[in-house]
Amino acid sequence: MKQHENRPFFIDGYQNGKMILNIPKNDDYGHGCNLGMAGAYDYIRAGHEAYKGLLSGGLLQHIALSFTDREEVLTACERGFIVGFFYQLENQLGASYFNAQTAAQIKHNGLNDMDASPLTFRGRENTEDAA
Repeated sequence: MKQHENRPFFIDGYQNGKMILNIPKNDDYGHGCNLGMAGAYDYIRAGHEAYKGLLSGGLLQHIALSFTDREEVLTACERGFIVGFFYQLENQLGASYFNAQTAAQIKHNGLNDMDASPLTFRGRENTEDAA
Protein backbone atom coordinates (compact mmCIF):
# COMPACT_ATOMS: atom_id res chain seq x y z
CA MET A 1 0.00 0.00 0.00
CA LYS A 2 1.18 3.47 -0.84
CA GLN A 3 1.39 6.25 1.72
CA HIS A 4 -0.14 9.51 0.53
CA GLU A 5 0.93 12.65 2.25
CA ASN A 6 -2.41 14.40 2.73
CA ARG A 7 -4.90 11.56 2.63
CA PRO A 8 -5.31 8.25 4.43
CA PHE A 9 -3.08 5.44 3.14
CA PHE A 10 -6.02 3.43 1.81
CA ILE A 11 -7.28 6.09 -0.59
CA ASP A 12 -5.72 6.06 -4.06
CA GLY A 13 -7.62 9.09 -5.31
CA TYR A 14 -10.70 9.63 -7.44
CA GLN A 15 -11.78 8.38 -10.83
CA ASN A 16 -14.90 9.67 -12.57
CA GLY A 17 -15.97 11.34 -9.31
CA LYS A 18 -15.69 8.13 -7.27
CA MET A 19 -13.15 7.43 -4.57
CA ILE A 20 -10.72 4.63 -5.36
CA LEU A 21 -9.68 2.56 -2.34
CA ASN A 22 -6.44 0.63 -2.09
CA ILE A 23 -7.46 -2.42 -0.03
CA PRO A 24 -6.02 -5.84 -0.91
CA LYS A 25 -8.61 -8.00 -2.66
CA ASN A 26 -7.14 -11.38 -1.69
CA ASP A 27 -6.31 -10.95 1.99
CA ASP A 28 -8.51 -12.40 4.71
CA TYR A 29 -11.12 -10.82 6.96
CA GLY A 30 -8.81 -10.54 9.99
CA HIS A 31 -6.15 -8.68 8.04
CA GLY A 32 -8.87 -6.43 6.68
CA CYS A 33 -10.01 -5.64 10.23
CA ASN A 34 -6.47 -4.69 11.21
CA LEU A 35 -6.09 -2.52 8.10
CA GLY A 36 -9.43 -0.87 8.88
CA MET A 37 -8.41 -0.01 12.43
CA ALA A 38 -5.11 1.43 11.17
CA GLY A 39 -7.07 3.24 8.47
CA ALA A 40 -9.30 4.90 11.07
CA TYR A 41 -6.28 6.35 12.83
CA ASP A 42 -4.82 7.48 9.52
CA TYR A 43 -8.17 9.03 8.57
CA ILE A 44 -8.05 11.05 11.81
CA ARG A 45 -4.41 12.02 11.14
CA ALA A 46 -5.15 13.10 7.58
CA GLY A 47 -8.17 15.11 8.70
CA HIS A 48 -6.12 16.86 11.32
CA GLU A 49 -3.34 17.71 8.89
CA ALA A 50 -5.51 18.62 5.90
CA TYR A 51 -8.32 20.43 7.72
CA LYS A 52 -6.45 21.68 10.79
CA GLY A 53 -8.20 19.29 13.16
CA LEU A 54 -11.67 19.52 11.70
CA LEU A 55 -12.73 16.33 9.95
CA SER A 56 -14.90 17.80 7.25
CA GLY A 57 -15.19 18.01 3.54
CA GLY A 58 -17.23 14.85 3.09
CA LEU A 59 -14.30 12.41 3.12
CA LEU A 60 -16.08 9.94 5.41
CA GLN A 61 -19.17 9.81 3.22
CA HIS A 62 -16.99 9.17 0.17
CA ILE A 63 -15.32 6.28 2.01
CA ALA A 64 -18.72 4.78 2.86
CA LEU A 65 -20.06 5.31 -0.65
CA SER A 66 -17.00 3.68 -2.21
CA PHE A 67 -18.12 0.41 -0.62
CA THR A 68 -21.79 0.74 -1.49
CA ASP A 69 -21.86 2.49 -4.86
CA ARG A 70 -20.50 -0.42 -6.90
CA GLU A 71 -21.61 -3.59 -8.57
CA GLU A 72 -18.93 -6.06 -7.48
CA VAL A 73 -19.32 -8.07 -4.27
CA LEU A 74 -17.15 -7.09 -1.32
CA THR A 75 -14.21 -9.38 -0.62
CA ALA A 76 -13.56 -10.78 2.86
CA CYS A 77 -10.73 -8.29 3.33
CA GLU A 78 -12.95 -5.36 2.32
CA ARG A 79 -15.68 -6.48 4.73
CA GLY A 80 -13.05 -6.75 7.46
CA PHE A 81 -11.76 -3.28 6.61
CA ILE A 82 -15.24 -1.80 6.98
CA VAL A 83 -15.73 -3.46 10.37
CA GLY A 84 -12.29 -2.47 11.68
CA PHE A 85 -12.52 1.08 10.34
CA PHE A 86 -15.92 1.93 11.77
CA TYR A 87 -15.26 0.01 15.01
CA GLN A 88 -12.17 2.11 15.65
CA LEU A 89 -13.86 5.37 14.63
CA GLU A 90 -16.70 4.59 17.02
CA ASN A 91 -14.18 3.98 19.81
CA GLN A 92 -12.48 7.29 19.09
CA LEU A 93 -15.79 9.16 19.02
CA GLY A 94 -16.76 7.63 22.34
CA ALA A 95 -13.38 8.49 23.83
CA SER A 96 -13.71 12.10 22.70
CA TYR A 97 -16.75 12.50 24.95
CA PHE A 98 -14.50 11.79 27.94
CA ASN A 99 -12.68 15.01 27.11
CA ALA A 100 -14.28 17.48 29.51
CA GLN A 101 -14.21 20.33 26.99
CA THR A 102 -15.90 18.22 24.30
CA ALA A 103 -18.59 16.95 26.68
CA ALA A 104 -19.27 20.47 27.95
CA GLN A 105 -19.60 21.83 24.42
CA ILE A 106 -22.03 19.07 23.43
CA LYS A 107 -24.17 19.68 26.51
CA HIS A 108 -23.94 23.49 26.30
CA ASN A 109 -25.13 23.50 22.69
CA GLY A 110 -27.92 21.01 23.43
CA LEU A 111 -26.57 18.63 20.82
CA ASN A 112 -27.34 15.59 22.97
CA ASP A 113 -31.01 16.55 23.40
CA MET A 114 -33.04 15.57 20.35
CA ASP A 115 -35.83 18.02 21.13
CA ALA A 116 -33.60 20.99 21.96
CA SER A 117 -30.76 20.47 19.51
CA PRO A 118 -30.33 23.05 16.78
CA LEU A 119 -29.61 20.07 14.50
CA THR A 120 -33.16 18.68 14.65
CA PHE A 121 -36.40 19.85 13.10
CA ARG A 122 -38.45 18.00 15.70
CA GLY A 123 -41.21 20.21 17.05
CA ARG A 124 -40.95 22.64 14.14
CA GLU A 125 -43.22 20.76 11.76
CA ASN A 126 -46.18 23.09 12.29
CA THR A 127 -44.35 26.40 11.96
CA GLU A 128 -44.63 28.76 9.03
CA ASP A 129 -40.93 28.18 8.24
CA ALA A 130 -41.56 24.48 7.60
CA ALA A 131 -43.63 25.25 4.50
